[in-house]
Amino acid sequence: MDSKLDYLILGPAHPYRGGIADTNNALASALQKEGFSVKIWTFTQLYPNWIFPGTSQFTKTQPPEGLSIKRALHTYNPFNWIRLVKALKKEAPEQILFRYHTPFLAPCYSYIARRLKDHSQCVAIVDNWKPHETSLLDRLFGSLMKSGFSKYISLSNAVANEMKTDGLEYVYEGFHPIADNIPPLEPKEKARKELGWQLEKPIVLFYGLIRPYKGLDLLLKAFDDKPLKNTDIQLAVVGEFYESRKRYQTALDRLVVSERLYLHPEFASETLTQQVFSAADIVILPYRSASQSGIIPLAYHYHKPIIVTDRPGLKQIIEVDQTGWVCSPNALALSETLVTAFQESPKTKKEKLLKAREKYSWKKFAQWLDTACNS
Repeated sequence: MDSKLDYLILGPAHPYRGGIADTNNALASALQKEGFSVKIWTFTQLYPNWIFPGTSQFTKTQPPEGLSIKRALHTYNPFNWIRLVKALKKEAPEQILFRYHTPFLAPCYSYIARRLKDHSQCVAIVDNWKPHETSLLDRLFGSLMKSGFSKYISLSNAVANEMKTDGLEYVYEGFHPIADNIPPLEPKEKARKELGWQLEKPIVLFYGLIRPYKGLDLLLKAFDDKPLKNTDIQLAVVGEFYESRKRYQTALDRLVVSERLYLHPEFASETLTQQVFSAADIVILPYRSASQSGIIPLAYHYHKPIIVTDRPGLKQIIEVDQTGWVCSPNALALSETLVTAFQESPKTKKEKLLKAREKYSWKKFAQWLDTACNS
């Protein structure tokens, strides 16, 4: 007789690209290291190509070693959901972890969870409860996630509060762990030479997919505002545009002319991520809205202090750990805060960053998650 399966993770994983897929891989690995049996079932089809804004949904990297990953779920084919429910009943995991980050997943997730709640404990791990750019359909889909799940796990205080305010019970507030399986920090000078960046200039990094709520337009405008305009601070923008680049082009061109911009408009590989974080002095998140961000754990991993806007999902960890600066989401505030941060010197935050990293390991998260699921 086969031994029982402790955890089955349902959600993005290899060969899908992106931070949520990467962290599902990391979660499975961390649970396995704690002695649990784990499988990941990911998607045969996630988004229809016509609604996906990027160049590809898939990574070119090799699958992570030591993990059982199966492509099983078609998000918008109900006949697949029926077959999947039967397969999950046969698999009989103790816990099914549904990784939820967009209302698009709510119909299939809620259908599956409602039909499995008497067979396995269904737990939603929630990255975003309310989408950054909302629509009536999003609200309708999102409401489906209120039934079928016995517990809800958040990765930030802001998301936990949103769920509680929405009337959910059994909400457990966790944290976003820091990756321990990605390339390490390399010397700044080496990274800058590899990238062709100037060696002596102060550089701030904007990293990640470019979408309206992330406020890149505010940051670009900040470089035209005093006092930032009169400094030699440079900006690196690294990420694929998930909207039209035209709305940014004039501001980008101005920074190119003044030789203050490094632009890498692509989905960042592991190597490029290592290089740009190692080369930068400060990481900035000028977001208009946020429930949390996977960029902050990356900055912690690479020992980089952070500037964030005063959104609940961003500022709490920075204020508690004292690992950066918080400002309002407008161009003038971003401009003033950037100048202040470089005047204070990013090195003053290094000790705080090194101390804070110890609190957010995948080992601690896996132990906490198991306790929450079994409480």
